[in-house]
Amino acid sequence: VPHYLAWQQQRERHWSTVETETPMTKSIHSGPDLAIGGRIDRIDRHNGDLSLIDYKTGKAPPKTKIIGGESVQLLFYALLTEKRPREVLALELSDEGISTSASLQGEELQELIDDENTRLQEVINALVEGAVMPAWGTPETCNFCEFEGICRKELWVEQK
Repeated sequence: VPHYLAWQQQRERHWSTVETETPMTKSIHSGPDLAIGGRIDRIDRHNGDLSLIDYKTGKAPPKTKIIGGESVQLLFYALLTEKRPREVLALELSDEGISTSASLQGEELQELIDDENTRLQEVINALVEGAVMPAWGTPETCNFCEFEGICRKELWVEQK
């Protein structure tokens, strides 16, 4: 708690918390009508800009995994908001302290949101046209995954 309170006091100098545990949905495809949804842990505001925060009591994904498209939670949340956020971050809470190493801002964030939206639209369009659902796992991920028996990776590999 002391680490979080110190971080929060610093944060309050520029950002104000405006919502917590906020459920959101957004239509993303019109034929058939499809929507995405999620619950954003916290939304902060500064001069009209938004910051989306996801609390993590375990390890936050490395920034490289977010940039590489393997960890999509923060970018997915950014797709839910009507106004694009200026910042997204995973706030890692631990006894040792607070970490915001999984944080993205500015132009880099905007490009990653566009990339995530493009990937999502491509998958939806393919599914609407009858394609099987792809497996998202990279070889690195699949090597330690416990769900190999129920995964669709074999179907994904066959279609390449």
